[in-house]
Amino acid sequence: MNAALTDQTVLARDLAQWLEDREVSSGASRTVARAALERRHGIPRGVFWSARHRVRESLSRWLDHLIEARVQAVRSEVHELETTLAAARALGRPDLGAEIAAAEADLTHARERLAAIRDQARA
Repeated sequence: MNAALTDQTVLARDLAQWLEDREVSSGASRTVARAALERRHGIPRGVFWSARHRVRESLSRWLDHLIEARVQAVRSEVHELETTLAAARALGRPDLGAEIAAAEADLTHARERLAAIRDQARA
């Protein structure tokens, strides 16, 4: 990595790679993942390619969009965990206690990540 890159460019690179990796983890190829991210967030797929293969200062101009995309992804995760947790609690089955406790811990962790992303965006 080029030592001359600004903190904003490094952050933009990391966010782009995280978003792309998250999309790929669902089974999509990198090409399909980049196209999906472009459709969903309006960030050109070249930004994701650049973040992985040729990081340049121009990547930092996408930082706000990348932060918002990450916030949306984590919000979605929080919502999914809240919904799953509410459904598990509604079942009222004592044998789900360990799973409910694990889901509560995951939810707490996801909320902390969301707060950290927001704090990072303000910095």
